[in-house]
Amino acid sequence: MPRGKASVVGTVTINANGYSQTKTENGWRATHTLILEARIGRKLRAGESARFRDGDKSNLDPENIYLAEHSSTRSVQAKIAKLRAEVEDRLALIKDLEALLETNGE
Repeated sequence: MPRGKASVVGTVTINANGYSQTKTENGWRATHTLILEARIGRKLRAGESARFRDGDKSNLDPENIYLAEHSSTRSVQAKIAKLRAEVEDRLALIKDLEALLETNGE
């Protein structure tokens, strides 16, 4: 698309990094992301991205595009699991201390 002309929604172009981009009502978006979102039926969440199985950015076959979770998402999930375990441990400690109070008659 020549500079200075507005692109219509649905226009597809290749950016400087070799990725296909599609003009949407909200601006330009990576075509492979749009394809994956259509396939999974929702927008990607924070920590998710669309990736190419074969590494070829021009291969927009839906079967070549997969959902990837970023490692930061997995580390957040691990932190949540650790905190839940700590909460369970503390609740058990509270229960033990309450039982001790009851047996001492306080």
